[in-house]
Amino acid sequence: MIVPPTKRDGSLVRERFLCYGPPGSAKTTGFLKIAKWYQDTETPGIFYVISTDLAYEAMLMDPDYESLENLVVYDVDPSNMQEFIDAGKEIKKKGKITDWFSVDLVGDAWKASQDEYANVSSKGKLSDVGTLWKASGSISDYPISGWEWGMPNARYRFLLNNCVRSFRGHVYCVSGQKELLQTSGSGKTRENELVKQTDRKST
Repeated sequence: MIVPPTKRDGSLVRERFLCYGPPGSAKTTGFLKIAKWYQDTETPGIFYVISTDLAYEAMLMDPDYESLENLVVYDVDPSNMQEFIDAGKEIKKKGKITDWFSVDLVGDAWKASQDEYANVSSKGKLSDVGTLWKASGSISDYPISGWEWGMPNARYRFLLNNCVRSFRGHVYCVSGQKELLQTSGSGKTRENELVKQTDRKST
């Protein structure tokens, strides 16, 4: 059995991982390997994951991981923020200090919170923030000025702070690699120019 590190008072040290990288860089594999290590060594612990990564189904057919009995996968709709929150609240309620909690991919939760905002602010007429952005006629400033960003921020923070960070066990979050935005001298980001170019091509 694995003996996890402990503090001077004897309490367990909670592990915190953020795995970042492009597809195929073994981010999800790392989580599965820890789960397999626990199972092979008969170490107590359940591995919960909120997943929007379609690779999970295929990976669990791998002979190395198909026999995992300590893994619980919550497949959520990547466009539905409420599903993220409902799963997060359930995992937090079930989780013990020896358990693990993964969000894979965590960036999808932020996208879902923005799409939820677009749907609410348009009274159900628009389903995603990109469509709302284009409908507003704003292709210059980002973040879009005049939008009420409090709602998507609050929903995203609730998931991360109230469910993930406050989870009593270990946390392993996965994030896809994305090019960092570069600010120009005018204060506008390089992404603005990409959006303008895309908009020109579509008209």
